[in-house]
Amino acid sequence: MMDEMAIPMVVDSLKDLEDFPLTRCIYYAAEVDEAATETGEPIDLKGLGVPLLMLGFAGIIYRPVGDQTRFSSAEAIEQTFDRIEADPRLYVRTRSIWLANTLLLVKGPPAEQCRGAVFRIGRGLYFRALQFARGTVTREQFVATAEDYASQVEHSPQETDAFARWAEMQVDKARNAYHAEPEMALPYSDDRDLSGFQKGDES
Repeated sequence: MMDEMAIPMVVDSLKDLEDFPLTRCIYYAAEVDEAATETGEPIDLKGLGVPLLMLGFAGIIYRPVGDQTRFSSAEAIEQTFDRIEADPRLYVRTRSIWLANTLLLVKGPPAEQCRGAVFRIGRGLYFRALQFARGTVTREQFVATAEDYASQVEHSPQETDAFARWAEMQVDKARNAYHAEPEMALPYSDDRDLSGFQKGDES
């Protein structure tokens, strides 16, 4: 049975090399602004309403706000991130880890390993991946023992779709913001009017 606190991982880059058969995955964490810790004030997250798997001063985001256990829609992702960042001491950022290709390849057809596919991984595998990232286990050891964690990996089609649509929402937001305030945009070579950009201003 999959860990109730399994972490959603988004495939970012698969490296199919003989000496580096690993896939980089990204995940999301809520982190405490350093300035917030300088006051010495205790940070109470009980009222946040978002379950977080704590790791130092960061909380791994593994489920949405509310009763759902998985991100079923782009709106659920947006609502969760907005709830976290409504607290001025917190912000959402991406982190990354490497997973052995075999853990992902055995789970389904090649389409599931494309960039943007979402897999849920158990905490045991996550902390093993952290050991590799920190250099406490070698690449050879990490790859050789990967199959020991095969039961802690599960493809999540619904979340693959949700995170893809959420990413599209972010692009649309950025595009709309650009058109809403064109005077804030930096000029580039395809601009027709660069009258305010003099040669030598590149620095």
